[in-house]
Amino acid sequence: SLLMVLGLSGLFAFIISTFFAPFLAEWRALPQAESSIRWMAYGLIPMAGMDVFVSCCMGKRVMGAQLVVRDILWPLSQVIFALGFFYVGYIENGLAMAFLLSCLLSATIAWFYFQRVFRGSSWSGSAFRLPRELVRYALPMWGAEVINSWLMRIDQIVVFSLLLNFFHMGIELILPIDRKAC
Repeated sequence: SLLMVLGLSGLFAFIISTFFAPFLAEWRALPQAESSIRWMAYGLIPMAGMDVFVSCCMGKRVMGAQLVVRDILWPLSQVIFALGFFYVGYIENGLAMAFLLSCLLSATIAWFYFQRVFRGSSWSGSAFRLPRELVRYALPMWGAEVINSWLMRIDQIVVFSLLLNFFHMGIELILPIDRKAC
């Protein structure tokens, strides 16, 4: 159900913000990153809701929610919010706050899509409990989206991991030359 997805997302966000954010910030020697990680962790909750609503709409073969919400609104609003926070002066946490706000906005619009697509549908239970048939479709769809997203980035991950050693060697070669030039 939707409450289960939001509850698990909230639990993961709490664990990340409470335990992993301080650890990651200390591990990377970036104490200022701790608050950004916390902001972004809590952005997982509306992002999960958005994914459920969009996947349910796709279950009814309405691809507009995917196109408008996930492919256009979410990334565009994140960039707009990030630029806005930058110009207002929230340089340290602006990107993380933009992520949270773009997830909230996208989840809200996805909820409206969901309401419109399923208007007139009848199912028993509360408004927050999704029909079993939709959950059966949405969960594998979500898994497919995660795998698809990972596969779309695997080339970048592999190229970066292969070039990282060359980058470090290049820096080691350049720095002594720069020191001699000074």
